[in-house]
Amino acid sequence: DGVTEQLYGEIKPAVVEANYIINHMHNKND
Repeated sequence: DGVTEQLYGEIKPAVVEANYIINHMHNKND
């Protein structure tokens, strides 16, 4: 499904960035 792939392509970078920030915050708190 092209629409799903397009949506996933837009969402995935945001999810990766959010995970990076969360992990960075956890490391900072340690």
